[in-house]
Amino acid sequence: GERRVVSEEPRIILFDNFLSKADCEVLVALARPDLQRSRVATGTETPSRTSHGTFLTGRKEHEAVVLKVEEKIAQCLKRPEVLKFKSGYRKPLIKSEALQVVRYKKGEFYNEHYDNKAGNASHRAATFMIYLTDVTSGGATYFPRSSGRPGAVDAQSSGSSASSGESLKNKFWHNEHRAPPGLRIYPKQGRAVLFWSRLPTGNEDMASIHAAEAVVDGEKWIMTRWMREIE
Repeated sequence: GERRVVSEEPRIILFDNFLSKADCEVLVALARPDLQRSRVATGTETPSRTSHGTFLTGRKEHEAVVLKVEEKIAQCLKRPEVLKFKSGYRKPLIKSEALQVVRYKKGEFYNEHYDNKAGNASHRAATFMIYLTDVTSGGATYFPRSSGRPGAVDAQSSGSSASSGESLKNKFWHNEHRAPPGLRIYPKQGRAVLFWSRLPTGNEDMASIHAAEAVVDGEKWIMTRWMREIE
């Protein structure tokens, strides 16, 4: 699939058509029976996160579709252009936890948060997230502090009215002409996004704060793989 860097602060790479519709549907079916109320990084249930999720562990780790996704992610992370950073390269990424599938029903959300517990940026240096379903309305992944891309890119696509959800889905970039502009990535089945929560210095990237905006209509299913850097 096609890939593009959509933000430098935090660094975010978008991959469209990363997974097929069939693979996405199998993953949803695999996760559905074991969903439980989601918790935040500290392990507690809070009103700030209202989704349900499950980790694909045990026998599920050996399902053909799970092995296929693992391999696709691993191959993707080996690509030099993915790890390229300014004049050099980022440290290689390896998985730190099992794959997690999360479902957001209508009205469910996850407020702005960092993916790490405070003061521990080594455990989740980067996040690889795949949208397993299209969402009728809402459910964007919002990075309020993203530097986004240059405004000229937005200007090219703003000629068409983005009233319908379909055009929004294909135009993930969203600029309200604020400073900083922030970035919304809209759910689209099979689309993947990779973002770093850790700076090359090893500190938490404060620009990586993000939110799962409330689903307005439909259901949103995502799959997440957290990764740490090889030290």
